[in-house]
Amino acid sequence: MAQTLVKIRSSELRKKKSNAEAAPVAGPKPTKTDLIRSFPASLSPAEIVAEAKKRGVALSANLVSLVRGRDRRNPGPPRRRGRPRKNAQPATHVNGTAGAPVRAVAALAASAKKKALRDAPLTARERELASILVEIGLDRVLALVDQLKRALDAV
Repeated sequence: MAQTLVKIRSSELRKKKSNAEAAPVAGPKPTKTDLIRSFPASLSPAEIVAEAKKRGVALSANLVSLVRGRDRRNPGPPRRRGRPRKNAQPATHVNGTAGAPVRAVAALAASAKKKALRDAPLTARERELASILVEIGLDRVLALVDQLKRALDAV
């Protein structure tokens, strides 16, 4: 048997296909999770499995329940897993502070306010009131404050 060899120039192999011949470039293939999320929440898992089967996608009711449960626990866009990018910006919270939780910022602001009030110098009237309170005594002052509260509540 004689075989015939056909010579093909390498330039012909490297020729680019024209736009009409080129395969269409598609985005990333949608996942089963994306398909489950595309259905309304009013559908039961069994109904979603039936709809997906019509579209040619095999799903289980357990997968539907799993995805919906995760979405209920973690609303919003999915978080990126793994190592942060090198050029990633730090998360900003209340008052534009980077990386500080909201509660910590609020506690810091409250403690700064208390310290400012505590360290502020007393006015002449405040010094006079303090000296009167010391003369009267703590028990009598507290009784007078209670009496004053009751009088204001009655008004």
